[in-house]
Amino acid sequence: MEHWDKMMAVSVVMAIVAGFVLIGHWSPKEHKVVWWSAGIGAILGVVLMFIIEEPYLFPLNYAVGTFTGAVFEGIGRIVRRLRDGY
Repeated sequence: MEHWDKMMAVSVVMAIVAGFVLIGHWSPKEHKVVWWSAGIGAILGVVLMFIIEEPYLFPLNYAVGTFTGAVFEGIGRIVRRLRDGY
């Protein structure tokens, strides 16, 4: 298997997992950081995919953006719980 094929496979698996993370953060009443960061990651991925001409960059940037947003969302929840006294 070539390097490109491995990167594409890893990127697609990460994007699928990121999709499940987004579904887990679905809430129609709140704007979630994870959704904004997934959108920014997807836009950045499309731009980089066309500039660098590597198709695995789109799912990879989408997944990294989603996971980053999920981490920040978790940090925010922890901070709120500590501030409010559990």
